[in-house]
Amino acid sequence: MDALHSPCFVLAPAGELPLEPSGWEELSRLQARSIAAAERLRLFRVPGGWSGSLDALVDSAGVSERPFCDALVPAIGVESLHLGVYELRWRGSPDAVAIPLAAGGASRRLEAIRCLDRLPLREVANEACWFYPTEDGAYLSWSNRCEVRLEPGHLPDRPPTQAPLDYRHERLRLLWSLMADDEAMTCVGLTYNRRRIEWPVALENGEPSAAWTWFSVDSRAERPYREISRCQRPR
Repeated sequence: MDALHSPCFVLAPAGELPLEPSGWEELSRLQARSIAAAERLRLFRVPGGWSGSLDALVDSAGVSERPFCDALVPAIGVESLHLGVYELRWRGSPDAVAIPLAAGGASRRLEAIRCLDRLPLREVANEACWFYPTEDGAYLSWSNRCEVRLEPGHLPDRPPTQAPLDYRHERLRLLWSLMADDEAMTCVGLTYNRRRIEWPVALENGEPSAAWTWFSVDSRAERPYREISRCQRPR
């Protein structure tokens, strides 16, 4: 069976990214201690013409359905963290992804790790993106701060290849978005070659309460985002 190649991304403080990693476990431990906090955000559409209270809205069947957005936004320290880009060489099914190499017997298929790049996050090209809804209407958000432990990043929609990765530094992008009515933009993740990089969640412990916010979007208004009501409820 031919060797397969897949990229791996690690965020860590300056000087801690190894040029020659001893193995997957070293990269996993390094990533796990580099980002400790995140925010879990879920977005729901509000039924048209709703005129009741926020509490009634939260309890209604209208938000018991699956949210159209359920995302974890890690607290990425852009000014303090560096990004390490590595290529994993391993053997296994082309339909598998690289991340399960960290678990069980699959880890024995990893043959080599090659460092492709190490750079400060602040040197990655910035790109704006829309995270909150842009279509006019009424929405409800559920937000919960949490403690997290993340695994090294991968590209979930890029299958492993038999050819080594044709890595290009300029294909990296740091994504920024306005969150609700924040004045400053928030870093919401990274992409490589227009594909999102995903850091699998090994641990997520949310705070006991979460914030519910009822808001509207009106693209014709001077400030499109308008908060209608907010409350804290048990998670």
